[in-house]
Amino acid sequence: MDTGYVNYLSNSEKGDVLRWTREVLGPGIPFIAGAYIEGETGDVVALYRREMDRIAGWGGASVVQLTILPFVGVVALLFLNTDRLTTAKVGAAHH
Repeated sequence: MDTGYVNYLSNSEKGDVLRWTREVLGPGIPFIAGAYIEGETGDVVALYRREMDRIAGWGGASVVQLTILPFVGVVALLFLNTDRLTTAKVGAAHH
């Protein structure tokens, strides 16, 4: 579900995209969506968990950009009680 523009979406718009994704795919078809919190204030773990829970609520698996987390311990806290997790390594393009 990565729109490539998640950083421009409001929380309401993120919810709309998740709903539309579920409606198009139908029940039981898995999808992946990015949990994005940049620019938000508050506890990093709580913010990511909120986004991950929202995605899971629509039947999706979360992608999290782990390199922006301030310390490794946060990773363990994020994924406690999470049954869907997708990781990806994204590097700079080579010319």
